[in-house]
Amino acid sequence: MTVHSFLIADQNPRFLEKAEEILREDGYRMIGVTDGLEAKVALGRLPVTGVMAHIDLPRLDGPGLCRFVKQEHDNRLPVVLMTREEPSALKRAVDAGADNVLYRPVKRAELLFAARTLVRLRTLLSELPTSQGSQPVPVPDGTGMRTSRVSQFEFFKAFLAVEIKRARRYGFPLSLMLACLDQTDEIEARHGSVVLRQLLAGLARAVRRSIRDIDIPVTLRDDTILVLMPHTDGEGAKAMAERVRLRIRRSVYREGEVVIRPTISIGATTHLRDKDRSFSQVMRRASQAMKEATQNGGDRVVVQ
Repeated sequence: MTVHSFLIADQNPRFLEKAEEILREDGYRMIGVTDGLEAKVALGRLPVTGVMAHIDLPRLDGPGLCRFVKQEHDNRLPVVLMTREEPSALKRAVDAGADNVLYRPVKRAELLFAARTLVRLRTLLSELPTSQGSQPVPVPDGTGMRTSRVSQFEFFKAFLAVEIKRARRYGFPLSLMLACLDQTDEIEARHGSVVLRQLLAGLARAVRRSIRDIDIPVTLRDDTILVLMPHTDGEGAKAMAERVRLRIRRSVYREGEVVIRPTISIGATTHLRDKDRSFSQVMRRASQAMKEATQNGGDRVVVQ
C-alpha cells in the first residue's frame, strides 16, 4: 500500500504540528519546514506527493517556491498555496502557477480534502513529461493539447471540486461557462477538416484572451471550451460570456478565397451554494444552457 507524503512549508510551528497530527491519523506522512529555502532543499532529498506552502515564507516565499517546483524541479508535482483571503494573494498564487489556493485558517476537513486532491492531481499530472532544468514542459492550458485531453478534463474536475467546497464555505460566487463553435458540420463539409481545425484553434485562443488570469479554461471536446470562473456571480458570468461571443463574432477567418465569419454559442451558470453538491450538477446546467443557445440559432449567450 502506497503511503503518500506531503511537504508543508509554514512559519507557524503550531500549525505544522497540528497538520502532521491530522495527516498522520488519516494515514499520510508529512515533512514540515518553516521557510522556503528549507522546503527547496527538502524537495531535493525526499520524494513527496504534493506541496502545501504559505504564500508568505522567509527567504523564499510561497510563489517563489511554486515557480521553482513547476519550472525547475518537477512540473508534475501539484502545489497548493495557503493564504488569508485577499485578491492580491490570489493573483500572486495564480501568477506563480499554483494548482489551487487554500485559505487560512484551515479546518481539519479542508486539510484532508486538500491532501486527497493532491494525491489525485499527482496521479493525473504524472501522465505529463517532467520538466528538465530551466525548460519546463507546459501543462494543459485549454488550447487543445490532443495528447492529454482526458487528463485535462480530469484535472479540471478535481480542481472544480475544491473550488465548489471553498465556495460553499466562504460564500463567494463561482460560475462555469461552456462555449462551442456554431455550424461545425457545415464548415467541415464546405471547407474541409483543415479549415475547421484552424477555426477551433482560434476559438481556444480567443477564449483565453477574453478571460481573466484567475479563470481556468480546458478543452472539453474539439469544438467546446469549458471555463471555470472563480469569484464570479451570474451577472459577471453573463458579461464574460458576451465578451467572448463578441470577440469571436468580430473575427474573420481568411485563407485564400475562403472567408468565414465564425460565431459561437455559450451556456453559463453559477454555483448554487445551498443546492449544488457536485461537479455534475453545475455542469448539467451549463450544458443545457449551451444546448438552448445552439438550438435557438447560435451566436448567443444563455444563462441558467
